[in-house]
Amino acid sequence: KLSERRANSAARYLLDLGVSERQVHPVGVGERELRNECGNRVPCSEAKHQENRRTEFLVVRTSDSDN
Repeated sequence: KLSERRANSAARYLLDLGVSERQVHPVGVGERELRNECGNRVPCSEAKHQENRRTEFLVVRTSDSDN
């Protein structure tokens, strides 16, 4: 749920900047795509857990892009 809220928040930010709604597809992946071994109940430093708390953007150029 947290990753979904983070993704939706990032999407709202992009929409507020004027990005077209049809170009924004928020996806929260939770612990399905960790960057390291630090999942729930795994003893890791806060810095290591922070690596998994991220927002990523995939920018794809489409045929209707202006530049």
